[in-house]
Amino acid sequence: AHNFPLDLASVEAPSLNG
Repeated sequence: AHNFPLDLASVEAPSLNG
């Protein structure tokens, strides 16, 4: 949703990966 591919977690919250 933000940076990482298919970061389904960031659909609700920004990806903490990068």
